[in-house]
Amino acid sequence: MSSKPIVQKSFEQLKGKITDYILVSVSVFAALSAILGFFRAGSYGNWQLYQWQLTAIAVFFGITFFRKRFSGAAKIYLVVAIIAVIYITGLLGFGFFAAAKLLITGVSLLVAFVLSYRKGLVTLAVFLFLYLLFGFLFSVGLLENSFDAQAYSQDFSAWLNDAVVIFLASFGVMYIGYYFSKALTENFKSLENKHIELADNENKYRTLFDSSNDAIILIRDNRYFDCNEITLTMFKCSRDYIMNREPHEFSPEFQPDGINSAEKAKEIFNLVSNGIPQIFDWQHIKENGELFDVSVSLNVIQLKQTTYVQAVLRDITASKEAARRIEESDERYKKLVESFPDIIMLSNLEGHIVYGNKHLETITGITPADYKVLNRKATVHPDDLPVVRAELVKLLSGSNTHSEMIENRFIDVWGKVHWFSGTISKVYLNGQLHLQTVSRDITERKKIEEELEKYKNSLEELIRERTYELEVTNEELLATNDELFAKNELIRVQNIDLQRTMEKLKKAQVQLIQAEKMASLGVLTAGVAHEINNPLNFIMGGYEGLLAHFTENGLTENSDIQFLLSTIKAGVDRATEIVCGLGRFSRSTENFSENCNIHTVLDDCLLVLNSSLKNRITVEKQYITNSVMVMGNIGKLNQLFINFIINASQAIEKEGIIILKTEVDNDFVTVEITDNGAGISAENLNRITEPFFTTKAPGSGTGIGLYICHSIITEHLGTMHFTSKIDKGTTVTVKLPKKHNA
Repeated sequence: MSSKPIVQKSFEQLKGKITDYILVSVSVFAALSAILGFFRAGSYGNWQLYQWQLTAIAVFFGITFFRKRFSGAAKIYLVVAIIAVIYITGLLGFGFFAAAKLLITGVSLLVAFVLSYRKGLVTLAVFLFLYLLFGFLFSVGLLENSFDAQAYSQDFSAWLNDAVVIFLASFGVMYIGYYFSKALTENFKSLENKHIELADNENKYRTLFDSSNDAIILIRDNRYFDCNEITLTMFKCSRDYIMNREPHEFSPEFQPDGINSAEKAKEIFNLVSNGIPQIFDWQHIKENGELFDVSVSLNVIQLKQTTYVQAVLRDITASKEAARRIEESDERYKKLVESFPDIIMLSNLEGHIVYGNKHLETITGITPADYKVLNRKATVHPDDLPVVRAELVKLLSGSNTHSEMIENRFIDVWGKVHWFSGTISKVYLNGQLHLQTVSRDITERKKIEEELEKYKNSLEELIRERTYELEVTNEELLATNDELFAKNELIRVQNIDLQRTMEKLKKAQVQLIQAEKMASLGVLTAGVAHEINNPLNFIMGGYEGLLAHFTENGLTENSDIQFLLSTIKAGVDRATEIVCGLGRFSRSTENFSENCNIHTVLDDCLLVLNSSLKNRITVEKQYITNSVMVMGNIGKLNQLFINFIINASQAIEKEGIIILKTEVDNDFVTVEITDNGAGISAENLNRITEPFFTTKAPGSGTGIGLYICHSIITEHLGTMHFTSKIDKGTTVTVKLPKKHNA
């Protein structure tokens, strides 16, 4: 920073201050001079000249009073003009004896100090010229003194007036000298402080230069002139190796974009030299030949009247490598998503689609051109919008990362209605919350379900019609029987037999309804198992492909990859186990000679009921070690134990435990199912196997479940027994004949 403007400003302020002080001081002594001049004019009769001097002094007072309104130069010019008037009138009145001639020195010095040295010389020359001119006029007799010189010299007021003039001239010179000396001292101290501040700033900048975490290089004439220690560390070289060489000498022949390094550097330096800062990426070579990437910032700076280019280099090799890996990872993820058989869509909270895989366009007709269109033709069915919106609100307002499974209808761009099943998850991209939707087209499955529902309804309607016909026939027979009862005992016996037949028909009706329901459930279960098998095959194929790919590339030893592969395999195995269990459960046969593993049957039942038991019921298995086999019908045994487990879970109001225990006693296999539910009263315990008897609330049960269980156990030549206590729980004990090896 230059100190010249500060010195000039201080000097100008000093000039203005001295000028104002002189104006005020001279005004005081001018008043005294005016008083003395009044007496001198009375003594020597120079009233006209005194009036001129008095007018000049009055103007001087006005300038002093309004000095703030005048510039420094204007005030000096006016003061010189007023003193010139006083000077001329003094010479006219008193000639050589005029005291005003003593002001020549003070006025000239004031002009030189405030305005300029040259103007001070001009002022001195003018006043000397006037002095000599009046001297010449007096010497040739053109002007004469109008007073007695001897008397004037004996007049004390004349001496007093001259003393005032001498004081004013001397005071002005001393005043200017005093403040000039003071200003020089203050400015010298200011310059000294500025010099110390500049030295301190230079040390600070040098410290910042050397301690920066980035490489800082000063370039002059396109060559390295100076650098900090980080530069040498970055290039792994000595200072002598890097100094006085051009940047492209430490670069490969071509940059990653294919442009020659020397030509590209020349183009960049041309832009910087024209005052255009540059920020770009560059590839350098260390002294050992190692390539590394840097981010470069170039700016023109001035140091001690010399132009440099300041280069700031930051090593971005690691970040470049990380970006490359992220890009490769994104590419792998994109390929995986594109090959996924379901719709995967990513959208922001405004409803704009950010990404969608190929199945989004294939199934719904939504193209990338529609991603930012809010009123798209393809949309959620209006009747299902409240459900979807409710799940969205629940997801966004809660702490869960994904929604429950949502099933809804969707209208594609061609107007076709699809059924979708999927979830919505919260994901963050660049710090912004987005929604990821994974949906599967289940339209075909829904059609199968609708057809099954129609078949079931028609079957129940047919049974109701047949039952009504039987009831009408029964009523007719009862009426006929009443008429003939008194006449023929044989008819009465036939009526009794008919009633028994009706009871059997009712029981057969109950079993028929249940059998048809189980058949429908078996068809549905088989269909679902088949539908699940298809994506399982896709996933297993993908798993085998990934395993082969990683094995070929020697990546199977990677712990992360092993974990991901084992997770996929475990999920496939678990789903396969569920499908197999559903397959066994859906078997429909009247064969009672099947080999039935009791433990497998119980596990299949738990598998089917898992969704209704989890998070509420804890199931404890107390199986014997060896497998237990009985001869019977697997489908009916599944139905038997599902009924018992459902009754046990329904007896538990909130949370509880169900214990499944197996034992082998001589020729029988014993299965105990114990719950800690509400229990059954003693008066109801003996009636629970009666058809249509139930302790549940109206509409909650039909009362035929345990009756059917009793029938199944009877068909298998087994027995069942119930023990129960109110608020303690219930235990059902089933005994079935053990299968003997041939």
